[in-house]
Amino acid sequence: MLGAVVLALDLALSCGWSVGGVSDAAPIFGTWKLPPYDMGHGRTFASYENELLAAFEKYQPAHVVFEAPFLTSAGAHTSPEAMYGGIGLAAITETACYRWSKHVTQRAPSTVRKRVLGRGRFASRQEAKAAVMAWCLNKGWLVQTTDEADAALVWRYETWLLSPQGTRAAA
Repeated sequence: MLGAVVLALDLALSCGWSVGGVSDAAPIFGTWKLPPYDMGHGRTFASYENELLAAFEKYQPAHVVFEAPFLTSAGAHTSPEAMYGGIGLAAITETACYRWSKHVTQRAPSTVRKRVLGRGRFASRQEAKAAVMAWCLNKGWLVQTTDEADAALVWRYETWLLSPQGTRAAA
């Protein structure tokens, strides 16, 4: 698994992505700016699919991992439009991975943060985002957005799981 390439995604209109091999010290990362839902979800979903398939072609990932869509939790204010969008982006990811024979996994953000940061729950979304951003910057990963930081953290977690150390720990 050490040579396997992992593509990690933070699914949203500002879609953070991170890609690299299991044995790489740091990923490559960026952001796909998707069109807003104001002209219908179809345009947004088609744009995302184009970006995803271009990444498949360019980076040839064997594994694709994404943060599970944020639906709701106590005290959260997620609009139905955002929930529908998150589920749609996840469905497109799953479908594309099926068609292109990529291994696909979704991970709960709190699980990823717990394993990598040592803490999964935060008082607010902003506090969690700040902690992830600080972790990336402390590693020397010059992420520009919290979306890139989230994708980079998911990449770090997934590559650890696929490494010999992670494989032994999971057994």
